[in-house]
Amino acid sequence: MLKTSEETEAYHMYLENRILNKNELYILNQNIKTSEAIQEIVWKNKLVNAKAFMKT
Repeated sequence: MLKTSEETEAYHMYLENRILNKNELYILNQNIKTSEAIQEIVWKNKLVNAKAFMKT
């Protein structure tokens, strides 16, 4: 069954939006991983500082 040009255009737009949504989710996921890594570094730094403080 052949689709009209409007149906074809709508389907292409749908596919483009799905790709964009997947890319946005990937970026959000990477941002979360980066934030978690930064938070871990901050906590390790605080722990090291606390241990150094307790030794004095």
